[in-house]
Amino acid sequence: MRFEAISYPGGGVQVVSGATSATVAIPQTTSGKTARFVGVQTVGQTYAYVKFGPTNTVTATANDFPVTSNELRIFDVGGQSFMAFIQETAGAKINLCPIEF
Repeated sequence: MRFEAISYPGGGVQVVSGATSATVAIPQTTSGKTARFVGVQTVGQTYAYVKFGPTNTVTATANDFPVTSNELRIFDVGGQSFMAFIQETAGAKINLCPIEF
């Protein structure tokens, strides 16, 4: 297994998912640009679904990518500006953080 360290430049956000899809802007890096890579993880034993898109009209459903508190998910979101999110069965706190390699 190849190990690559990630750098967290700060500026992450925490949102709370609900029964309907909502969106949040992808955080910027320290250089002021929208992050190319983000880490996404829920807090506690909650689950949520996320989807990325270029505008705030992107909508998440239960058919999109699941995220949990068990594992940090790293996404290449080049060209995207927003993350949509929705709960599984209960509201989930979701941390969205810009990262760099």
